[in-house]
Amino acid sequence: MKRILHQHEKDIRAYFKGDRDKIRITGTFPGKGVFVLFTNRCGSNYLVELMKQLPTLTMKNEIFNAINIERAGTKRGLETFEQYVRLMRKGCPTPHWGAKIGCVQLDMLHRFGLLDAFEEGTYIVWLKRKNIVAQAVSHFIAHHDKQWASFHEPKGDMPDYDFHSIELILRSILKHHSDAELTLGLLGVKYHGLWYEDYLAKPTPHLRGVSRFIGEPFEEIARDKSKFRKQDNAVKKEYEARFRAEAKNALKL
Repeated sequence: MKRILHQHEKDIRAYFKGDRDKIRITGTFPGKGVFVLFTNRCGSNYLVELMKQLPTLTMKNEIFNAINIERAGTKRGLETFEQYVRLMRKGCPTPHWGAKIGCVQLDMLHRFGLLDAFEEGTYIVWLKRKNIVAQAVSHFIAHHDKQWASFHEPKGDMPDYDFHSIELILRSILKHHSDAELTLGLLGVKYHGLWYEDYLAKPTPHLRGVSRFIGEPFEEIARDKSKFRKQDNAVKKEYEARFRAEAKNALKL
């Protein structure tokens, strides 16, 4: 059951020169830790933007990517991972705090001690897409044109259709889901599952469910406040249809 360390963790450990004492959190943080567990292109940015409207919760985005930790550490002279987390939480105007964490970062943050560091407990909101084919196609295109969000300008060309590349991404998503499910089961961590398609169609009842899960008050969500918009175009639909047809033929479905 041994897993290979993800590149984020390798780079963070290297930045702190492999010193276990520098990556291990030994103190505690007040309030609750609320984390959105995700894989790329599952709609997590929009969900976090909506969760930022909850009155007792401050949410950050992808703060646990190695490059962000290295930049902040170099600029601020941070000597430990715990100092970085405290910097990210500094000035938080609400009693509870959280951020996005990739499925590939879940094991890392447990090993670093973050999931056990909140005085009022850790809460995981796990977002998935039902249509993982569309997710894989979206990831494939974004990897090439670098338009990771709707407000980004494309920085590359639309890639030609590539069945093998899309299949690799799809299998990666499935593996990350499987690994995360095993970790949560082994650790006994409770989580609130959420489908992208469901919350997108009716955000208010699903955000109310998130509030109920973390035990915090709910206020009406204004979905138009977010700068994120659903990215959709004819090429994605075409690639998705082509992939489905080829995959069904290969699997004799």
